[in-house]
Amino acid sequence: MSKGGFIFLDQDANGECIPTSGAGDILEETGHTISFGQSSLFSCSQKLDAAELKAKCEAGIHGDFTIFSQIQNNLNYVSRLGSANVLNSKDWIKILKPTAEKLAESTWDDATKTCTGIIGYNLVFLTSSLGFTHNLQKYIVGAEVQPIKTSWTHFSADAATKQPFMHSVYLSFHEMLPQELLESS
Repeated sequence: MSKGGFIFLDQDANGECIPTSGAGDILEETGHTISFGQSSLFSCSQKLDAAELKAKCEAGIHGDFTIFSQIQNNLNYVSRLGSANVLNSKDWIKILKPTAEKLAESTWDDATKTCTGIIGYNLVFLTSSLGFTHNLQKYIVGAEVQPIKTSWTHFSADAATKQPFMHSVYLSFHEMLPQELLESS
């Protein structure tokens, strides 16, 4: 965590996914700072042949990459108002996450060489406003990691040909206005 926001690593200089084991080789300066209210999309690719895609599918498609491990292992709480006291638990909101079993769900279709499974996350932050009408302050009221499920198909006639497949993480902020604000509009 940095002072201006969470440093997020998504890809190496070639746009490829960074294995969790190799994340220490990537400097924080190459990451992106996530700031309050800034919806973002991060992605990385990995090249797989048909056999690798099938093996990955059977193991759980989302893989052991930094783009996911940061969220699974390091991002467990978010500050409600931005400048939270690390000793005050009421300043923090737990981020709801899917179970490991849910993330590992995937199916392989041998006939079409297609894997259907979790290829990314949508990290949703729900915000609201408080304070005086002329000086409202936004704050986080909830946060959840939602899995993104889709299908990957190996299209090449040559099963040994590697194709790029994309992993994505979306960060989205959604405002929920208090009833009093809605009524005064």
